[in-house]
Amino acid sequence: MAEPTTNMTEPAPLRWGPPWLWPVTHRTQVDMQWLVVAAAMTASAVVFFGWRALLGVIIVVLAALTSFVAVRGGLRLVGSRRVQDSSLHVLVLAMLLALVQPVTADVFTPMVSGLLLGLFAHIVGRSHRVRVHPVALVMLMVCTVPEAPGGWALSRGRPLDESPTQAVLRPDSLLFGDVRYGDAAVSDESWFATADAASDAVLRDDPYALLLRHQRRMVRSAYLDVLVMPQVAAQRARTVRGHLCSLREVLVGCVPGPAGATAKALLIVLGLYLIYRRLAWWPMIVVGFAAAVLAHLLAPMRIDQAWTIAGAGLLQQDQTYLVAYFSYMLLASPLVLMLMILGPLSAPIGYQGKLVYGLLLGSGVVACQWILPTAHAAYIALVIVGLLSRPLDRLHRSPFVVASD
Repeated sequence: MAEPTTNMTEPAPLRWGPPWLWPVTHRTQVDMQWLVVAAAMTASAVVFFGWRALLGVIIVVLAALTSFVAVRGGLRLVGSRRVQDSSLHVLVLAMLLALVQPVTADVFTPMVSGLLLGLFAHIVGRSHRVRVHPVALVMLMVCTVPEAPGGWALSRGRPLDESPTQAVLRPDSLLFGDVRYGDAAVSDESWFATADAASDAVLRDDPYALLLRHQRRMVRSAYLDVLVMPQVAAQRARTVRGHLCSLREVLVGCVPGPAGATAKALLIVLGLYLIYRRLAWWPMIVVGFAAAVLAHLLAPMRIDQAWTIAGAGLLQQDQTYLVAYFSYMLLASPLVLMLMILGPLSAPIGYQGKLVYGLLLGSGVVACQWILPTAHAAYIALVIVGLLSRPLDRLHRSPFVVASD
């Protein structure tokens, strides 16, 4: 019987090999999994922020795809073959970019951020030498540019005479309400008890902004009780500007913040989905959260006119306070978003590199927001560890890969 012949010009599909090779040969399937994640986050954004959140997603997506296709066409005209990502991948990135931005009344900032993303998708990302997350890079640029022509402040994400939408739709106005139509005063009551009001939305304090503002005071004393309990705050803290919402509300997502990333319970579920689909690695995430807790404990600060670490103040509190403190610090901050959603897109390919990557990302987010208490501090950490992602690949040694120095 004749032996089967093999077509040497068309290699057989890759079926076996090291675990990091299948995303290279099946990028469309990978991007479809990420599209599921982005679609779920979009649904959450529409639920709590209404049609304005959906409008922001559409603007960013259209601007990003237009910019990406235009740059790709220009590269092909000059004979370059450096088009390494698909329009589907850029679609996913654009949706994620829109969902990590707060809801704003203007269209200029989403449009500019989408145009920048379409450009940077040809320069940085998962298939480039510089594996910086394009979403993190665009967010960092949008947040740090002091002022744009025409009287627009990109650092604020809105016109100079407007403020960000610090509101969330009421329970009886979900999906179809206008998040800009809210009460004039900030509400200290529970979101679940606001269904009888006439307005579509209720103005609330951003829990992450409050954490950044009061993080050192919360270490020095049992200040968290004042922020969480309005009845205590009414007696003790006239200087307190706002109150933290309940942890249940942080998990549900009925708080101001990024349009599609306020529901931390949803982000955790989506992160587990990515782990199940082998698009994320759970030890990297666990190491990242552990590093964040350790960085909180080791953060330098002055207590009683002497330099010490934050752990010295925290360990003087009771166990209940410590649980509440770290629950808010880990869940109300962007840590879940960084470690479980955005981080895997720029992670190294090897397991050793992923562990170091998670360690640097978790501690870096805490360090950046401790030193620079602004909303874009977490993206600084993601950009820095993205720059280190390719060098961390060298930690991996495999018989499938021949390293070339």
